[in-house]
Amino acid sequence: MEEVIKILMRRDKLSYKEAYAEVSAFMVEAQEYIASGDSDGVEELIMEDLGLEPDYLEMLLPGYSFQLF
Repeated sequence: MEEVIKILMRRDKLSYKEAYAEVSAFMVEAQEYIASGDSDGVEELIMEDLGLEPDYLEMLLPGYSFQLF
């Protein structure tokens, strides 16, 4: 999670607090998709909310397996 926060801080010029809030909001919504079994939704969410490729899901959700398109 910390690596993604650093990426957002550097790329988007966010403070630590702002980047942490964005990642935390993503995590809450991602858990909802995971609970419903919607792996496509999780992949779309990281691209839309954080502007990151699905590869970064491994940093945020260790052990979560997903299929790339």
